[in-house]
Amino acid sequence: MANYNLEGMKVLAAEKTPESRRDLLEQVVDIRLFRDEKLRDGEREILDEILLDLAAQAETDLRLQLAKQLADLPSPPEALVQFLIHDEYEIARPMLLGCRTISNESLLKVIRTESEGHRIAIANREGISAEVSSVLIEVGEDIVLTNLVENDSAEIDFADMQKLIERSRNVEALRRPLIERDGLDPIFANQMFWWVSGSLRERILKEFPVDQDVLDRALELGVAAAASRAEVGAEYKTPGEIIKRANAVKVNDLISLLRAGDLKRLITQLISDLGVNGHTVREALTDEGGQALALLCKSIGADRGQFTTMFLLIDYQRSKTPRPAGDLQIIASIFDNISEEQAVNTLCFWDLDDLMVA
Repeated sequence: MANYNLEGMKVLAAEKTPESRRDLLEQVVDIRLFRDEKLRDGEREILDEILLDLAAQAETDLRLQLAKQLADLPSPPEALVQFLIHDEYEIARPMLLGCRTISNESLLKVIRTESEGHRIAIANREGISAEVSSVLIEVGEDIVLTNLVENDSAEIDFADMQKLIERSRNVEALRRPLIERDGLDPIFANQMFWWVSGSLRERILKEFPVDQDVLDRALELGVAAAASRAEVGAEYKTPGEIIKRANAVKVNDLISLLRAGDLKRLITQLISDLGVNGHTVREALTDEGGQALALLCKSIGADRGQFTTMFLLIDYQRSKTPRPAGDLQIIASIFDNISEEQAVNTLCFWDLDDLMVA
């Protein structure tokens, strides 16, 4: 280090011309960041002071260049890191995305004090903790939340994921990323069934079937949520109870009610026959997509012809316009691919869904 006059560099840092600052910055960066193993502790401290002073005076392009250089280093100067992550978004971005030495505490401070762009960068950061994700969700900007959900490496705890699921009711941009998120709990996917598009519903039915484990966990959540609302003795139907009740349903009688145009009576009859909550039956019978009706019809033992008849009658009463043949084929294929067990389990899950929401 005898070739470098560190005290002289500190004096040069006070010069005001852009050219001198640029030259000095490049020289100090080369020594401090890329020849660090040759420095003594005192020399590092002097160079860190010079770097911070130069960065504070440097033009935007120089600060950006510096941020990109620091982002990949294993041990960048802490004070400089703190300065750059609070700089304007374009300069902070490479640091927030790539610098591995930034603490959770520092990230939380940036989230709370800087711009939406800073929060987007943090949401895309690899391996962010559940604590950081929680504060991003608390701030609640839709574009930040979408980026967070798309980041499969971000930790999101169960309670915060529940908040995102509820948010997706009104924020369409969240729906597909949530369904496509690696490791999404089937409970969350099936809760979203009612407000996602037809293609996402089909994906939920295929990739997130409701099994006994899902039902058991949903019941635990429902009991806990009911207890938090001081509701005692909340009830729901088991798959066995629904199958027993469904076997007694006379599908042709339901079709006769539809042919008579009495959808209201049909809804009342099915609620009584199955013993599930009225919301579930009404939604399934009046839903435009047809996927929910396919599940309901499969659970009550309707055959393919009975299902398509019910679908066409309900759909015509709603729209007064015949469905294209292609649409009917798609809906019928969904009915074909659903097992009776999956249909009954899903009906039980829907019956629990209102109970689960605290």
